[in-house]
Amino acid sequence: MQKTKTDYYELVKDLISYENFEKEIKKRFGEYNQLLDEDAIAFLIVDELGRNVEHVLTINELKDAEDATVYAVVTKIFEPRVFEKNGRKGKVVNLELRDETGDCRLVLWNKDVELVEKGIIKDNTVLKVVNGYVKEREGRFEINVGRWGAVISNPEGTSRKVVKVNFTNLSDIKLGMNVNVIGTIIRKDGPRSFIRKNGSTGFVSNITIHDKTGSARIVLWDEQAKETAKFEIGDNMGIRDGYTKPDNGAEIHVGSRGKIKKR
Repeated sequence: MQKTKTDYYELVKDLISYENFEKEIKKRFGEYNQLLDEDAIAFLIVDELGRNVEHVLTINELKDAEDATVYAVVTKIFEPRVFEKNGRKGKVVNLELRDETGDCRLVLWNKDVELVEKGIIKDNTVLKVVNGYVKEREGRFEINVGRWGAVISNPEGTSRKVVKVNFTNLSDIKLGMNVNVIGTIIRKDGPRSFIRKNGSTGFVSNITIHDKTGSARIVLWDEQAKETAKFEIGDNMGIRDGYTKPDNGAEIHVGSRGKIKKR
């Protein structure tokens, strides 16, 4: 059975009066724009007071079908989607998270989606995901934040190490690397379509970018290739989660897990 705010108060009753506990809950209810219910806020207060019995995990410690609290940084945000289930409409958004041990997907539902839509959660935001539910999908873990969980952006007092995104100079690109780079577009070819051996249609775009240290060729595939239609020569482009192939020199590829953005 899920704990209520009364259950959570029992964990901190020697530290704070019930009256002040209730006042803090009501204060935060307004601050969170009613995105969290009172039980979830009570959980956060207990956590901040050091009485959260939930174990804080690193991403490589996640296990299927278990609850988890993690600290991580946002490395990618997908477009929010509207869906309908049992005659009711809802919203969902997927994000990619990373800490010092690995990466996973974060799934936010309904009111929590507003944190992305309002820009509270964006690229490179440090998050504390509290009491999320872990699922394993296609060999990767995803954390779902439902009614009994919470997500906090830029939490105070974070002692756990998280990974901020670092960008690599183009002159330092080597074979077999995963990279984040920034550069100015000096050449652009595509996007254009092609037919794969299995008969499906793919898209590719070839771009050359330059920074103060050198130049590199960027090969973008499918959805990322389509995105290059929005870019022109002279634009500054940021590339996240690109990779270099051992047999293609310093050529950087950007696939389904990568992301490009105007800087």
